[in-house]
Amino acid sequence: MKKNYSFDDPGLQTIGYKQLKNYFERNKPLELSVERWIQAEVQYAKRQMVFLKKMKPVIFMPADDKLLVEKVYTLVYSSL
Repeated sequence: MKKNYSFDDPGLQTIGYKQLKNYFERNKPLELSVERWIQAEVQYAKRQMVFLKKMKPVIFMPADDKLLVEKVYTLVYSSL
C-alpha cells in the first residue's frame, strides 16, 4: 500500500477495509469483497439501531421528511 500503511494499522481495521483486504492481497474477487462489505455495513447498522432503541428517550424521525429541520428545531428549543 502507498505510504507504508499496513492492514494491521488501527485505522484500517474498520468496516470496508477489512472486507477489501482480501481483494487488495489478490485472494478474492472485488465483487465478493464488496458484497461482504455491504453485509458488514448492514449488520453494523442493525447493532446501532438495537443500541439506540435501548436509550430513552430517543426520537426517530425519517430522514426524507421535508419538514425535518423545522421539527428538530422545534423539538430542541421546546425542551430548553
